[in-house]
Amino acid sequence: MGVLSISSENKENNRGFTFLEVICSLVLMGFIGLFISTFLLRGVESYIFVKENSETSQKVALALTRMNLELRPLTRIVSNSDTSLSYFNRESENGKTISYNSGTSSILLDSNVLMDGVDAFKILYKKDPDTDESNWVAGSDSIRELYEIETEITVSFNEISRTFRTSVYPIYSDKHYGAY
Repeated sequence: MGVLSISSENKENNRGFTFLEVICSLVLMGFIGLFISTFLLRGVESYIFVKENSETSQKVALALTRMNLELRPLTRIVSNSDTSLSYFNRESENGKTISYNSGTSSILLDSNVLMDGVDAFKILYKKDPDTDESNWVAGSDSIRELYEIETEITVSFNEISRTFRTSVYPIYSDKHYGAY
């Protein structure tokens, strides 16, 4: 007989896996599963991070765009502070107010929430383009002297604080080309 022949006695003993082979296979599969789950977890965390950042950025962009649309056609400012502005524009017969409520962390347009989850909100009123401070005052300065309204919104997401700014140039200002 040849070297490769197997006796009938050995065939009956080789029907399955030994206990040691099963344990080694399970341990090996566990390591492979741990390795794969680590990469999957990182992918899911990255997806959630990007999704939250995108949602917050969209909320800020929407709020800043709405404020720009509201403040560009200003006709009169009734009162102003660092965190609120009461005004009239050419689209509204009734006055409007943009304000920050620190208790609810929200920016309000009249009594409607324009944006929530705001850490800080600031409004600067400028007569001069070369200044970084508010130097225009309602009541003592004309609306035509108002060069720029700068708004800042600070939000935190994923433990990172970000400040977004926009500048609004009122169309009734004498300091811009094409003013009415």
